[in-house]
Formats: sequence, structure tokens, C-alpha cells
Amino acid sequence: MDKVAKFGVIDEASTYASITFAKGPALGVMKVGNPTYALVHTCDRTGGRRKEGGSEVSVEPSHPEAFENLEVEDLKDGRYKIKFVPKAEGSFTMNIVIKNPDNSFEAIAGSPFQLTVRMPTEYAAIASAPEHVEGRLKFGETGEAHFPDKMGAFHHPAGVDFDGSGQFVFVVDQGNHRVQAFDTTDQQPLAEFGKKGFTSLDFDTPCDLVVDRENHVVVTDLLNHRLQVLEFSLKTRDFRFIRSIGHNGTGPGQFQFPKRLCFADTGHVLVCDSGNHRVQVLDATDGFKFVREFGKLGEGEGEFMTPLDVVVNSDGEILVSDSNNRIQVFNTEGVFLRAFVFGKKPKDGALNYPTNMVVNDENALFICDQGNHRVQVLSAKDGTPLHRFGGAKKKKAEGEEEPPAEEEDADKPPEWSGIKKPSGISVNTHGMVVVADTYHNTLFAF
Repeated sequence: MDKVAKFGVIDEASTYASITFAKGPALGVMKVGNPTYALVHTCDRTGGRRKEGGSEVSVEPSHPEAFENLEVEDLKDGRYKIKFVPKAEGSFTMNIVIKNPDNSFEAIAGSPFQLTVRMPTEYAAIASAPEHVEGRLKFGETGEAHFPDKMGAFHHPAGVDFDGSGQFVFVVDQGNHRVQAFDTTDQQPLAEFGKKGFTSLDFDTPCDLVVDRENHVVVTDLLNHRLQVLEFSLKTRDFRFIRSIGHNGTGPGQFQFPKRLCFADTGHVLVCDSGNHRVQVLDATDGFKFVREFGKLGEGEGEFMTPLDVVVNSDGEILVSDSNNRIQVFNTEGVFLRAFVFGKKPKDGALNYPTNMVVNDENALFICDQGNHRVQVLSAKDGTPLHRFGGAKKKKAEGEEEPPAEEEDADKPPEWSGIKKPSGISVNTHGMVVVADTYHNTLFAF
């Protein structure tokens, strides 16, 4: 009799495989020997995210011998973390299924997933040869005027980021108060959005942007003291305005000169609220609701003197650079763990205004070491130097004499080869490194 009351009732809280989805670095390009993962987000009948665990998630790789340490971890919050280490280079598929109440298995949305495994990055080869100093590709040209025929030109390019496929690169064109999108296959501009102003469709000196796997673009609108959320359509190749987040202030969800930001796998957005000398954490899956903040003005452990950028490493730790020329490491709750401090002199690991950072899928930390006119690559775990590359004053051609010191034009800056003032950096899963340079008003690609 107790079952009769339940006849005809649909259990909306159950997991529905057909609308459950997965995302993460494992569902793209991976590297041999590099631990990786994907997150399965379970959904109920209405498409809402489940908040409890207990579902049985299984993984069926096309070539089981090509992967090791395959494990599915129930995170107890409706998410399941699939962890493994690729052993061989090649193309594979991976089917992700969920067990139904009748003991049958059903594939989740998008399954089977296409996987690509490549050999690890050779960092020393990046911009190593003299002919590579200028970058193998360049995006954009110098341009201060905002006209339709000037799309593709830059005036102080700043933050950059790739979409999930690595085909499209998005750039904050700070001096022109807009964002632009380019296709990496031919370096051609696709779209632009914004102009100087204070309405919901405007920017005033945007500083940085990040792109999620659904191609939502979140931009820090520095002098309007807010975040702007856009969407980039792969079909129409254009931007659409979604909403604004925050305003000038010191309270939760308010900003003073927000600089850089990043996405975490939890769906949180971490923002360097530089004028308030703190990092704010917002939940992008819940209307950008304020979650927590950490940091305060100072030079001690866990304190900031104008936080410049924030990233998350492969262990889920939060790395923050500030104008004290150091990288501080925090746990997910914002508790200080350790710091990378090397001094300002231009030696390996030393930093002079680390304005922008990115962590690749091999847990390497790329830093725009702006004051030293270079990019540094460190271990995102402990700061061990892996590589560095940058530009230098152009040398005279062979046989050309240096002009006497008294004849040099003191008002004319020296000609410069390669990166001089790096202000933004991003790395895609195919190994392309793009660096924004505000001196040359261009993007270098390596």
C-alpha cells in the first residue's frame, strides 16, 4: 500500500544522464605522463544541478591500455571527478555513463568524447632561436581611433584568453575601450564589442578577461569598477551583452579598480579587487553571488599591495601576484600557504611587476614579468624556474658603427626587438603562447 501513493510520480531529484554534462582539461588536448581530469556535473529532470552524490558513474576508454590510474571520485556535491594519466600519444574516445535505477547504463550528454594526447611541452624551445624572438605570428596593428575599419588594431592591448578549443583568442583592447576576437588560424579579427562610456554596453579602460567553456566572456571594467559579462557566438562570430556585476565600493561584491581575474573548476570567479587590496570570490553558477574574500593591505603573509593577477594551479591552489613583486599561494578557502619571493633583479625567478599570469595543463606558470621585459615560466607548485624569453634592444647590423654618445637622440627611444612590455598572456592546449605587448601594440604568438 505504501507504493500506491508513488504511482505516476516523477522523481525530479534523480540524475538524468541525457542532460548531465562533463567539462575539464581531460576533454581536450592532453600531454603524455601529465595527470588530468574531467568533472561530471549531474543534473535532475529539469536541468538543475544536483547537490548530492551517490550516482554510479563509469568510464569506458576506447583504448584502456593508453591510460593509467583511472579513477572516478564522488565529490558528494553532485559532481564526479574522473582522474587519469595518459600513457601514449594519439587520438582516443572516452564514453562516460551513469547507472540507471533499472541497472542499465546510459551515456551522458556529449559522450563519447574525443581525446587527443600529445607529447609534453619543451619549454626551452619557446622563442629560443634568434629568428623566433619576434614571434612566429602577430595579431593586430597599432591603432588609436575606434572606427569599423580599424577592427584588428590595438591601443594598449592587455588581457588575453583562448576559447576552450584554442582556435579563438580574445583580447582586451584597453586604450580603445573594447574587446576583440581573432581566429588563430589566419590571425584575422572576427568581432569587437564596446566603446568608452559608463552605460551597460560600455567600458572605461577594461583590464582583463576570461572565457569559460560555454564561451561566456567576463571582463574587468577597471574605471567603471565592475565586471561585464558577454557571450561569444561561434555561429555568428559576434559578442552579445549579458549583464554587469558590481559597482564602486568596499563591500562584498563591490569593487575598486578590479584588475585581473580567473575561473576556477568550481565555477567560481576570482577577482583581483586591487583598490581594496583583496581577492573576491564569486559564484558564476549562482548569479555571481559573493562567496568570500581574502587579503588586506600590507606586505606580510596573506596581505597584498595592489593585487595584480590571480590563477589556480592543477592542485586547486590559488596563486596571487601583487606589486610587492612576489607570488603568494593560498588554499581554496583563502588561507595563506607559502610564497615565491626572488627579488627584482633580472635573474631566473626574479620578478619586477608581475602583471599577468596563466597556468597551462602541465601546471607550468607563465608570468608577464613586465619590468624585466620578459615572460618567465615557473613551476606552479613551488616556483622552480623552467624557462624565460623576452626581447632586447636591437643590435646594429654587421659593419654598422655605433653613433658617438653625443650624437644619440636622447628623446628617441631605442629600437626594440621582440617583447618589451608584456601585459597579458594565455596558452592554449595546442601549445600556442600569445603575449600582449603594450609597447608594440600587438600580440606575439610563439
